[in-house]
Amino acid sequence: MNVQLPMELRSQFCTSLNINNMDKINLGGFPFTIAFSGGCFSGKTSTMEALKSILEKDGYKVVIISEAMRETEVAKSGMSIDAIRQDTNLYFKLQKEIIRKKINQEFEAFNGEPNTIYLFDRAITDSLFYYEFYVDKSKLDTKRLFWISQYLINKASLMLNQIDLLIEFKPLKNCNVNDDKMRPAYLEEASYSEYTCIHRLNYTYRRKDNVHGFMSINLNKECSNNCIEQIIDKIKNMPSTGEIISNKQWATIFNKFFGFKVEAKEPKEYMENIGISYSFDPVSSHIMTTCNSKLFDIKKAAAMYFWYKKASAKDTSILDYFDEYKNCIDAEHKEFNSNYGIYAYKRKGLKYCIDSLLKDQNTRQACFCINNNVAMGEKSIDKLCTNTIQFFIRNGFLKMIVQMRSSNFLTLLPYDAFMFSVFYWEVYHELKKQYSELRPYNIQMQVSSFHCYRADYNRIKEELEPESLDFGNTLLSFEEFNKKEVEKFLKSKL
Repeated sequence: MNVQLPMELRSQFCTSLNINNMDKINLGGFPFTIAFSGGCFSGKTSTMEALKSILEKDGYKVVIISEAMRETEVAKSGMSIDAIRQDTNLYFKLQKEIIRKKINQEFEAFNGEPNTIYLFDRAITDSLFYYEFYVDKSKLDTKRLFWISQYLINKASLMLNQIDLLIEFKPLKNCNVNDDKMRPAYLEEASYSEYTCIHRLNYTYRRKDNVHGFMSINLNKECSNNCIEQIIDKIKNMPSTGEIISNKQWATIFNKFFGFKVEAKEPKEYMENIGISYSFDPVSSHIMTTCNSKLFDIKKAAAMYFWYKKASAKDTSILDYFDEYKNCIDAEHKEFNSNYGIYAYKRKGLKYCIDSLLKDQNTRQACFCINNNVAMGEKSIDKLCTNTIQFFIRNGFLKMIVQMRSSNFLTLLPYDAFMFSVFYWEVYHELKKQYSELRPYNIQMQVSSFHCYRADYNRIKEELEPESLDFGNTLLSFEEFNKKEVEKFLKSKL
């Protein structure tokens, strides 16, 4: 049985939670995960249940993942947590079972049903704290401790990065009621010490792993209705509520998007979906980083970078790396249309966007066009795939929207994501000089024809299986974008 909140707080959750005129949350077809973190007796479970109630009333499917501890065999024995902690081996057994259940729960949710909101009672960092803080390591085998410590630390690093929103709760005051054996006897003292340590862990891993969203809740100061509204508003405005293509979705994206076979005139069979919107994180997902992968070649990315930087329609160096561009020129058509550097640099499209936002950060005019009637005319064989690139500053975030006529998911999207990220960070760091509080946001893509050719798919399909993909760390820290360092690195790869 869970301990109950004090009456004055409990009554808040019993009131009707009506949030009027709430915009629909765009979950983008993926599961959305929220972890409720903090010490004991802070209102996590009550808030979670209230949030579930209001979201379900608005038509969302919500699944609560209960605290793993209460599902363990040790917890079901009826012993108090204080008694369990007196027996080092028994408590160590409990923590191993909790960790195993917690990790399984989260993996299942990350790959769970689309458009479903999963609410975790505690984050993986909570489990890390309870293991590190209460296990008497002097009474256990060193090798066993080292293995499980390293395993848990690595899993925390991986899994916290998959959480869409981490909500941290501060402990409640006046904890004078405790009828729950799985909470310590000295409840108020324990709640503050636990919160302090868990907060430090959350802070460390948030900085390290780029948690998408974070909130701090204090039910001593905020009424429950306000907290619920804040959580929902946070979800609505998070970058990660769109179609996020990150390393964890890259391998399974085909099951989501490609359900059609279309016969082209060549004929070339391809799979296509019309009118796709998605986004990717320019901090952590701007590049497919396995250099041995058929999906991404660092030399090709470097070649495209310098091709764009040269911004010359007559520069044919790209042909040494991309077969896709060989059909864009011939004896009659000797110049490229599809070198985006011409529009971004030579025609100063990026500079125009920067200048517009420096004059007025609320402008809707920070936009430059790439596609044009000449490129799309009958006499052109180099048809442009990207129509426009636009930037916004809203709510302290720099947002970039790319509208594309056509996107080949397999052969060109990884390199487009790379170069669009370069554009993004060049603009971001120029604006940061004036707007010191500016924060990065996902790059949103709007694609009319999102497709790949069957022949390309068959060529690399073995590598599209999730178990065969191995993505490393990001290639470059674009967050610390330095043009000279970027160019030095990329030149070394050519």
